[in-house]
Amino acid sequence: MFFVGRDINETTGQRSLTLKIDGVTDFRKWLDISGWSRLVYQIDYSKYAQIYTDPAELVLVKQNVEDIILKNIDRRISALGVSDYRSFIQNMDNEHYVVIEIGGVSDLDEAKEIIGRTVELEFKLPNDAPATEESIAERRQLAQRIYGQVKADPENFASLTQDRWGDDIMYNKFTAVPLAQLPTIYQNNVNLINTLEIGEITPAVIEGVYLELNNNANAGMEWWPEALEWFSFFRVLDRETRENTNINDQTIIQTAIAQWLDYDSAIDTDRWVDLWTYTYTNGQLTYAAEEIAPGAYAYDARIVAIAKESMLGQEQEVIEAEENRIQALIEQVESSIQGGNLPNDENVVEIYNDWIESDTISQFIPWFTDTTEEMVTIEWLDATYVVYNRAVKTPEEQLFSYLEVPMSAAVWTDFEQALTETTLYTIEDVFIQNKQSWITATDNENRVLNGAYFKMASVGASQLGQPVVLIEFDDVGRDIFCNITEQIIGQQMAIFVGGELVTAPVIQDKICGWTAQIDGQFDGQSARALAEDLNEWALPAPLLLRQEEKISATLGEAALQWALIAGVIGIILIIILVWYMYGKRKAFVTLATLAVFLLALLALVKLIDYAISLSAMAAIILSIGMWVDANILIYERTREELRQGKSIGSAIDNGYERSRSAIRDGNLSTGLIALLLFTLGINIFKGFGSMMIINILLILFLATPLIKELLHIMFHRKTVYLKEWHRDLEVE
Repeated sequence: MFFVGRDINETTGQRSLTLKIDGVTDFRKWLDISGWSRLVYQIDYSKYAQIYTDPAELVLVKQNVEDIILKNIDRRISALGVSDYRSFIQNMDNEHYVVIEIGGVSDLDEAKEIIGRTVELEFKLPNDAPATEESIAERRQLAQRIYGQVKADPENFASLTQDRWGDDIMYNKFTAVPLAQLPTIYQNNVNLINTLEIGEITPAVIEGVYLELNNNANAGMEWWPEALEWFSFFRVLDRETRENTNINDQTIIQTAIAQWLDYDSAIDTDRWVDLWTYTYTNGQLTYAAEEIAPGAYAYDARIVAIAKESMLGQEQEVIEAEENRIQALIEQVESSIQGGNLPNDENVVEIYNDWIESDTISQFIPWFTDTTEEMVTIEWLDATYVVYNRAVKTPEEQLFSYLEVPMSAAVWTDFEQALTETTLYTIEDVFIQNKQSWITATDNENRVLNGAYFKMASVGASQLGQPVVLIEFDDVGRDIFCNITEQIIGQQMAIFVGGELVTAPVIQDKICGWTAQIDGQFDGQSARALAEDLNEWALPAPLLLRQEEKISATLGEAALQWALIAGVIGIILIIILVWYMYGKRKAFVTLATLAVFLLALLALVKLIDYAISLSAMAAIILSIGMWVDANILIYERTREELRQGKSIGSAIDNGYERSRSAIRDGNLSTGLIALLLFTLGINIFKGFGSMMIINILLILFLATPLIKELLHIMFHRKTVYLKEWHRDLEVE
C-alpha cells in the first residue's frame, strides 16, 4: 500500500504499475472526486425520420443506432487510455442525446479532442425529382428548424450547420472580406449587414438569391447567368474599416448601392479621364473603367448566327426547300437586326450585342476582316453570321468605358468618405437549397445503407494501380449494398464522408461482395488517412454538440475529506465502545484487525487500479460496521463458551466456528444486493456495489480468520483464566 504507485503516460493516458517510495497517495479517483468534463451531443435522426414512417420501426432503428454510437465512443475513448469516463443516452423533449463525462480532463478543448470529430458515412443516389411546392415547403421548414437551433445556441453556429453538404446545407465563413467579394446575398442586403449587431443573427431566414454564377459558354463569347437561391441566414462576427487605396468600378457600385443611389455605364469617345480614376463635376461622379480595344478595331456590333442543319442523305427537293428556308431567314435577320425582333426560329441565335474587338470576332468567324461596312454577312462552316456594325473604332481612336453615378453635392461628401474607406467583414452563414441533389440510398426493403453496417476500411488498389479506400460491410450491410446496386445499374451512387462528397461512380453491375470502393483521386497518404478516419470516427448518425461543461474537482475533494473524517470518527467511537464492552485487549484486537483490513483493501485497490468514488467511500465506511459486527459475534460466542467452563483456547475456537455461519450468511445476503447494484444499477450504484463486493470478500477471507488468530495471541492457550475474562464471568 505504501510503495505501490502508478506512472501515467502523458501522451496516451495509460497508467502503468510501478514501485515508488512516495506512492502512498497514488490512488486513482473516480469522476465525482477528480472532476470531469461533460459533453452533450444531440443525435440527429432527421434522415431516419424521413425514411421510417412507422413509429415502432423508427424506435427499433434508433435503439440500434444508439447502441452502435455508445460502442464506438467506448472504443474510441478506451483506445486513448482514458478509462475514467461514462457515456449514456438521455431522452428529453423527444430528442435523443449522448452524454459523455470524462474524468481527470479539466480542459474542455482537450475533452473534445479526446471525443474527436464524428465522421458520418453515407451512400446516396441522385435526386431526379423536380422541386415541387411540397418539397420546397419541407426545405423551408428545415431551414426554419436549423435557424431556430442556431438562434437558441449561437455559440455552436458552426458545429450545428457544417459538414452537411450531403443534404445541400452549406456552411460558409468569410474572414476580413470586402463587400465586393462577398456573395450576392450581402450585396443585396448592404444595410442589413451594416446595421446588425456584432454576433447578431439575421432576424429571419432570407429567401432569394444567395450567389449569382456565370458559366462561360460558346467559346468564351456568351455568359449564361445562373443563381444559387432559396434559404439563408448569417451573422456578422466583425467589421473592420480600413483606408481604401484601390478604388475601382466595383467599389463605386457597392458604395452607390449602400447609399441607395442609381448608377449607369456608358461608352464614349469624346471624354477623357485618366484610366481607373474618378472625378466629380456637375453633380455626377464619372469613373474611367477601361479603354475599349486599345490600338485595335472595335465594333459596337450585333451578331446573329443562322445555323444550317445537315442535309446529308436527303432528297434533292428536301435540300432545296431547306436552302430556300435558310435564305429567307437570312433576309429576315438582315432586315430586323438593326433594332427589330429577330425571326422566331430555333436556328436563329443572337450571340453578341455590345462592343467587341475584331480579334475576338475572328476567334469564331475566322473570315471576318476589319471593315467599316454597316452590314456584313459571312458563311462559315454550318452557319451564316450576320454582323451589324452600329459604330466602329479605328486603332487611331480612343474609346473608354465609363461608370456614372449622379448625386448632389451634399451627398458627395459622405459618398467620397465611404468610397475611400473599405469595410472588411467577417461573416458566417448557412445556405440551404430548395431541393436535395442526393437522397439516401435504401434497398427494396426500405433499409438504409450507412455507417450502421460499416465494419472496417482499408487501403487497396484499383485496376489501374491507383490507391483506393475499401469499405467492408457486415452481413446485413453486404445484403443491402447488393440489393441497392442491383436496382441502380447505369446510375450514380455517391459516397459522402463527413458530409463531403468523396466519389460518385456509375454502377455498372450489382455488387454483392463484402466491400465498396471509394476512388477519390487519392495518393497513398490521403487514402490511408481516410481509412483511418473511417475506422476511428465513423458513426451511423451525426452528433451535434449541444452543451459543454467543466465540473471542478473542488466539491468532490471536499466531500472525500469529510468522508475520511467521518470514517476516522466512526473508527474511534467503535474502538471506545469495544473497550467499554469487552476490555482493552479485545479493543486492541479490533483495532489491529481493522488496520490490516484497511491496509489490505487499499493495497488491493492500488494493484487493480480501482477508481475510488464517493459511493465507494460510503461502501468502505459501511463495511467497517459490518466488520465490527463480525468481531462482536465472535466475542459473544467466545464469552458463551467460557461461561460453560471451557478453556480459553477451546472457547476461542468454538466461538469462532459458531459465529462463522452467521457472519457468512449476513455478508452473503449483503453481497447479493451489492451484486445487483453492480450489474443492474447506474454508475453511482456500480461504484458502491463493486466496493461492497471487495469489502465482503476481505471480511470473509481475511478479517474474520485474523480475529481468531489475534485472540489466540492476546489470550495464550495455556492461560485458562485472565483478569478480563474473570471480570466477564465475575470470577476472582
